[in-house]
Amino acid sequence: MKLSPFLIFAWLCLRTTTHATTARDSLRPGEMLNNSSILTSAQKKFSLKFATIEIPNTSLNTYLVIDRANTTGNVDWIGNRNDPLAYNSCALTLNHSGALIITRHNGDSIVLYSPAEATNRTIATLLDSGNFVLKEIDGNGSTKNVLWQSFDHPEFVLLPGMKLGVNKKSGMSWLVKASISRAKPASGSFTLEWEPREGQLVIKRQGQVYWASGLLRNKRFEHIPEEVQLMYEYNIVSNEEEESFSYTTPNGVSQWVLFHNGQLKDTTRGSEIARADTCYGYNTDGGCQRWEQPTCRKKSDQRDMKKSIRVHFAAAVASLVIVITSIGIFYIILRRRKSALKDNTTRTENKMLKLVALDRYAVSKHHCEVKKRSDSRVFSYASIIAMTNRFSVENKLGEGGFGLVYKGKLPTGEDVAIKRLSKGSRQGVIEFKNELNLISQLQHMNVIQILGCCIHGEERMLIYEYMANKSLDFFLFDRTRKMLLDWKRRFNIIEGIAQGLLYLHKYSRLKVVHRDLKASNILLDENMNPKISDFGTARIFSPQESEINTERIVGTYGYMSPEYVTRGIFSIKSDVYSFGVLILEIVSGGRTNSFYSGERQCNLIGHAWELWQQGKGLELVDPTIRDSCIEDQALRCIHVGLLCAEDNAVDRPTISDIINMLTSEYAPFPLPRRPAFYSRRMPNEECRCTKGSECYSVNGLSISNVVAR
Repeated sequence: MKLSPFLIFAWLCLRTTTHATTARDSLRPGEMLNNSSILTSAQKKFSLKFATIEIPNTSLNTYLVIDRANTTGNVDWIGNRNDPLAYNSCALTLNHSGALIITRHNGDSIVLYSPAEATNRTIATLLDSGNFVLKEIDGNGSTKNVLWQSFDHPEFVLLPGMKLGVNKKSGMSWLVKASISRAKPASGSFTLEWEPREGQLVIKRQGQVYWASGLLRNKRFEHIPEEVQLMYEYNIVSNEEEESFSYTTPNGVSQWVLFHNGQLKDTTRGSEIARADTCYGYNTDGGCQRWEQPTCRKKSDQRDMKKSIRVHFAAAVASLVIVITSIGIFYIILRRRKSALKDNTTRTENKMLKLVALDRYAVSKHHCEVKKRSDSRVFSYASIIAMTNRFSVENKLGEGGFGLVYKGKLPTGEDVAIKRLSKGSRQGVIEFKNELNLISQLQHMNVIQILGCCIHGEERMLIYEYMANKSLDFFLFDRTRKMLLDWKRRFNIIEGIAQGLLYLHKYSRLKVVHRDLKASNILLDENMNPKISDFGTARIFSPQESEINTERIVGTYGYMSPEYVTRGIFSIKSDVYSFGVLILEIVSGGRTNSFYSGERQCNLIGHAWELWQQGKGLELVDPTIRDSCIEDQALRCIHVGLLCAEDNAVDRPTISDIINMLTSEYAPFPLPRRPAFYSRRMPNEECRCTKGSECYSVNGLSISNVVAR
């Protein structure tokens, strides 16, 4: 069935294979939508289904689409426009953890939504507005919270009720992005956005404003034809929560489509709203914007100039020439030196930024589902100076082997943390690029959010969201501060870290292994909620990879798995091992190398194993919370920690299994085996301690090859 050229895109040819099924408008936990089923809104206005798009000279690609029910080609939303699926090999699933996922055979899943905390009280419903909404419901079936909705992720179509603008609470931007061409539905260069400061709609191409609607006067925009606007009512919101624009029509039937060339049309009526395709940077008709101003200069009257010079300056030429020539030579030399220094600095900065950009492109190319550009930004050095009060001592938060961390304040008043890598830091270009590119692709409440970077000469800085309570080790290993971590908070921290790891290993756009999970890399917000940080040594796994063998071993003694330390092999089970050690530290309140048990070893894992074997597991619990802890939960955590520390990676549970064991009182538990590093020390590690004292590896915190990172 070919689309009419009048509708949306001439390249679309939708082929849907739907079997006779009972009409439904919702998915419930455990249910799925596949190639042979369909969701239809209550009044049968819209449908959600998988459809194939026939693109010339290519194979059939399958997409999850919302379109007008019982019509041909009116596509209003595509859930995977940048990541086409193989024909007849996909399904949309709402799992029992509350995650909404497009699954496919023999490939990575596409996660539309993953909850911070698992919940099975969810329902995903297609509404008569064309909005597909995932809600959390209470025991009575009433809406408790909207978790995700397709209206928050518009593609090339703006429907009545959809918003353009920004959600100030979440930082989410609402914008419409055109396709790359008539032949491909992937995201292109033109966007339709709402500019709240100017109070107008704009069409941009790669960030440059091509067209603007003009101000709204008498409920009409200046540069949108009057006859086109007669059927629209505009709704503009400006408050503490959002800055947004939306529109409605009396019958609710409308479809603003942004075409690949920048043209904006209401395809339901065939009306042209904007023609950014006719804007060339120098014309201003119809709302077009200038960005290249022509320049001109007037000719001087050369004859008068020469005459004046002959009359008034002739006698002094000889002396003036000497003075002017000397000054000119000195000025030229000075300018050249400054220019050379500036050019060298600029080249260095541009080289770093180019490396970062190339690396980010490589990540996106290798993992085809990552197509959208990062929200992270490049900060100027001057702005960093202002934000930190010239790196004042009062703004210093802490320091490590990488350098110093300062507290800063954005012009908006938001606090941030600025990691300033020392010029002699061993965390070099690779780690800097890795952290910047990787974290910018991750969005989860238990993973630190990066806001941007600053590159200035040899200076390299990373800007993060501010964590009011520093890191977990700041509280956990201090005799006084650890009392602020009662059992409830400690268990919540364990759960939060597990949820963050589940996201990294399974539900994020990129499959990530952290490789340096430890207490100092767990940051705490104002409510003591944990966030995994420091991704400088993390690695991305391709869909086909289950483990990687490397000669460059990075991490921290006491947290690294045996197969990684001895053979350089790491996988998601390496993070599981580190998490097991971290669980035992949180329960006991002591460092992994701070326990004494006879003359055979002095590490936490061995100590926990001996107590477990003797049926004295509760003796491992931190004395400061032993009287108030929930014994079953504490024993469950110790049990899970020992399972994570198994010698063989294959015997360790996955993070999904761990969350199930931690949160379910009736989940089956395998018996732990003798853990790794039970009665032997780490390679190249001197362990010196006496009962009640703490001991560290001679290399301090972390290692990279043979040196500390």
